[in-house]
Amino acid sequence: LNKGKTKNPQTYVWSKLREKPEKTEENELLLASAANEQAVAEELADSLSSCSESEANLTVKAIPTTADLMHAITTFRATVDNKFTELSSKITAMQTTLATVTGKVCEMEDVLNDQGERITALESLCKELLKNQDLHHKKLDDLVSRSRRHTIRILGIAEGTEKGRPQDFITDLIPSILGKDNFASGVLVDCAHRAPRPKPAVGGRPRPFIVRLLYCQTRDLIVRLAAQTGTIQFNQAKVYIFPDLSPDVLALRRRFEDVCKRCRAANLHFGFLHRARFRVTLNGETSTFDKPEEAMKFIDRDLSKDASFFQRFIYFKNRIE
Repeated sequence: LNKGKTKNPQTYVWSKLREKPEKTEENELLLASAANEQAVAEELADSLSSCSESEANLTVKAIPTTADLMHAITTFRATVDNKFTELSSKITAMQTTLATVTGKVCEMEDVLNDQGERITALESLCKELLKNQDLHHKKLDDLVSRSRRHTIRILGIAEGTEKGRPQDFITDLIPSILGKDNFASGVLVDCAHRAPRPKPAVGGRPRPFIVRLLYCQTRDLIVRLAAQTGTIQFNQAKVYIFPDLSPDVLALRRRFEDVCKRCRAANLHFGFLHRARFRVTLNGETSTFDKPEEAMKFIDRDLSKDASFFQRFIYFKNRIE
């Protein structure tokens, strides 16, 4: 096509192969390229037989040569190698990071396992301490109650009535309001004083007396006589006498406040056993309860069925009012 100006590519390739008969990768590539170019040249010879010389030259120039193919392959290989090198470096960095994270996770698992064992031990210790604390609290409350076994509280005595001598005043007061015949040998008072709180203003509620008696039998007698007497008067004022109970016992007994109101409304005889066990007498039978709900249910049921007409009348009259 080039009229002898350029050597035939196939002839050139075959001559090169004859000069280097060794079977190498380059020779095989050249051989394949030459065969391909020969086939393409034959097709072009047939298709360009009717074409002009200028058109044929342009077509031949558009066909890539072996050098162009080798250059493209080399460039592509270099690009792929660069990409693989970059990817390999990133994978290496990720593996390093993953190894670091794995090590930290293992350390945290060890720490958590250790903390779990310590927390379990602490929970067991806390349960044991709570159990002991509850036991010690009960013992302490029992000691406080026993220390108040000889003590009573007297409410309603005006401030200053004792004139600075509370012990002598209480010694004379108790027989005078509960009957001297009940205290043939007198009342032996160990100590007496007002409740330790600020003195009230003029006209305010007076502070109660806290009285410790020498014998607990005397204390029980005073409490029983006060309950039997009902309303006690001194200097035209109502006086109330109660046993001196610990705060825990008072809190337990306050749960039965509504039950006590119901018993008063029905004119029932009721009281408490130590520490806070409610006792009520209905139709000649005495029952005891530890829970206010059970006591209320028992009273309502028996008042509606077995109580006397007088008790039912008083009960429903107070309910209506």
